[in-house]
Amino acid sequence: MSGRQAVTTWKQAFATKSPKGKRATQATREPSKPEHVAREEGKVGRGDLGTLGESEIKNIFGENMGMQRGNVLLALVQSRRQEGTLDLAFGDPDINHELVGLALSFLRREHPMDEDRAVMRRIEREEEESYKPQGSASTRYSESVFEKKRKENEAKWEAEQATAIEEAARNETGSGRSGKSGKPGTLVQNARSTATLSKQEKSEFLKKWEKRAKLSDYTEPPVMTKTQRLLPTAIFVVLSIAASLSFAMNYKPPERAARIFPDTPPAAATILTIISLNVFGFMMWKTPPMWRFMNKFGLLIVATPRAVSAIGNVFSHQRAAHLATNMFVLWFIGTRLHDEVGRGNFMAIYVSSGVLASMISLTRSVFTGALTNMSLGASGSIAGVVAAYLMLHATDRLRFIFWPGEDAPSIRGYWLLAIIVFMELVSLRSGKNVTVDNVSHLGGMLGGVAAAELIKYRRKARNQREKLIDTLSGSRVR
Repeated sequence: MSGRQAVTTWKQAFATKSPKGKRATQATREPSKPEHVAREEGKVGRGDLGTLGESEIKNIFGENMGMQRGNVLLALVQSRRQEGTLDLAFGDPDINHELVGLALSFLRREHPMDEDRAVMRRIEREEEESYKPQGSASTRYSESVFEKKRKENEAKWEAEQATAIEEAARNETGSGRSGKSGKPGTLVQNARSTATLSKQEKSEFLKKWEKRAKLSDYTEPPVMTKTQRLLPTAIFVVLSIAASLSFAMNYKPPERAARIFPDTPPAAATILTIISLNVFGFMMWKTPPMWRFMNKFGLLIVATPRAVSAIGNVFSHQRAAHLATNMFVLWFIGTRLHDEVGRGNFMAIYVSSGVLASMISLTRSVFTGALTNMSLGASGSIAGVVAAYLMLHATDRLRFIFWPGEDAPSIRGYWLLAIIVFMELVSLRSGKNVTVDNVSHLGGMLGGVAAAELIKYRRKARNQREKLIDTLSGSRVR
């Protein structure tokens, strides 16, 4: 199951949006320029750059952060800001979401810069590379020059990060955290961590729609109470779940002649409609005039959440790979669940799991202070669909269909669900991938499990009622 995506670059999506500006995870990183060159081009934050003292590092990150390591982390995050790649996962497992958020809060306060412009520059570089003519013919199965270069730059970048972190750790241990001499209160920056931005100006077309996509002039999340952030969405979610339950209990399948596609199986018609809506949402992100609309309703923004986005983001994807993976799982599991429970129950599961996943993700971010978080994707709904199917087959032995032969291994439904939940918890605990919203996956699964139990209860009640009717009818006959 593809991960529901989450990012920490609040300003990128909240202020000015682009279709790739939030989570383009295949960025091509260009070689860095020397610091003095970058400063002349206006690509380095305000003020001279030096080394923060140990007390200042602890004020930013807490008592457990050493001076050398803290300065390296700040430099890495600052470099990501300048490159427009804050959405990419850091190579070091110790750099978690909370540390990145603390670093961003300090840097945005002390070293303000136009992060949106950096994102747009990055998009233009990627597009230039992706449409660059190839030196030789390439088949559909061969690796493009762009893809090869991207992989090389990815590997180089991760190696540089790992080396910098290891070197900082060794310096702390070997030199008693003395660090390099520098001016207290400023940030270490060197040629290796200075971002290189394209000199090409973005088009007037992009500038116009970027400006119109801007939702507010906030540079930081506005001050709001937890209740103010959560209550409107919570009310919307409760009403959505209630409407879904009502739909499931009252839905009656139309006659064949009344169906739009009478020759298409009901399960296929339902799933293909949902897939079409998700593809439409993906295309809207690729259309600049629709950026403002998608910012409002297709993105769950923790800083200023809109209640309707709890369902809108469920049909929203920005990356083709994310969309394709989610839709594959939806088709593979969703058609089977639909055939078993019917359209009314299936749609109730899909919608309820999606809005519940959004609500739980939003609640967790608000209570942990992660106000820069944003998320979108159908994974919460799909997690609910998968969980419901496995719970309805909790004691059945499910075979691996891609395993050849009649002796394919099998596993009971509840064990497979337990494994999936365990993997989500491990991923959440590790904090390695800050672009995957594991909490929303777990929230969606919770919704799916609850729906499956409700369906089981209704089946049992219906069977008991039918037995009672049969018994009474038999007594009358005698």
